[in-house]
Amino acid sequence: MRRLIHVPVRIVRGTPIPTTFAGVRARRFLSRRAGVREARNRAASCLSHTLHQQESYRATVDRTAGELSARCDSEGHNILTLNIADDVLTGKKTVQAARKAFSEFVVQDSLGQNPTYVAALQFSPKTIALAQDSDAPTIPGSPARPSAQPVANSMSGTGGSGSAAGGGTATSGAKDASNASTAEALAFVVAVDDNEILAASEAKKKKLGQEVMDYALMLHTEHGKNLQQTLKLAQKLNVVPAETAAVDRLRVQGAQSLSRTISLEGAEFSTQFIDVMVQGHREALELINNRLLNSPEIHAELQQHLTMTRDHIAAHLKAAQALQGMKTAQR
Repeated sequence: MRRLIHVPVRIVRGTPIPTTFAGVRARRFLSRRAGVREARNRAASCLSHTLHQQESYRATVDRTAGELSARCDSEGHNILTLNIADDVLTGKKTVQAARKAFSEFVVQDSLGQNPTYVAALQFSPKTIALAQDSDAPTIPGSPARPSAQPVANSMSGTGGSGSAAGGGTATSGAKDASNASTAEALAFVVAVDDNEILAASEAKKKKLGQEVMDYALMLHTEHGKNLQQTLKLAQKLNVVPAETAAVDRLRVQGAQSLSRTISLEGAEFSTQFIDVMVQGHREALELINNRLLNSPEIHAELQQHLTMTRDHIAAHLKAAQALQGMKTAQR
């Protein structure tokens, strides 16, 4: 049975990483995860490696999440993999020495000699907060994951209420709450636009009737413009849109809806695509009307932008419903 254990570890700046280690064939798989704070680009690109090119021992890295995972034939060999990786990352062993040591420890373990490198981690793990290394957005105004330290009273329901942490004033606490609400609201609008742009992009690849193709082109153009306006507003307000768990759920929901249409073709695709657009735009209107515009903490300029976005979405919904009616009449 597969098991996951989170153990953070840190990568030393500029350390060369091996592409392979020696290993033996695995019959079952266990996983152990370790956090990684990756300070330089070489470590991130090289740590995603296979311990042996044609065997089942492997270690992979997720730089953004800060996780180094060992996947071997036993829990002890998972631990061994992480220990050997730490030795290379901290400069205790060269790549060649690490390969040799790995093989020796596997042999010792098979002989029942209980090597320490197989028994327990030989380094002190870092915390996940220290290990995470979220990528910095390259498009100005684009969303980012919230920091590990939550801002007070965000729209997702996290953080404190009342005043800022650490004995701050009520005024500073209110400003933090406003920034948190504005950041999440901006990210919601970005996610709505992204979902519709992706759906329209897929539709444009299909052989569609002119009415549905025109609708897809209109969606792509108008949601693309709205996305750019949202990112510019984020820059103007000096607020980074926050990809909260609620925003993630909206993105996943959009992807799931899109997945129901991708394999279809022709009239079947057109019908399903328009149905998804009607549902998606209805839900987007509910989000804006019932959640985003009802928040008293978001910035006034964002409220204006939300109102404009709502009007566009309402027009898109009306157009989709008209196409839906035409499809129904043709059946």
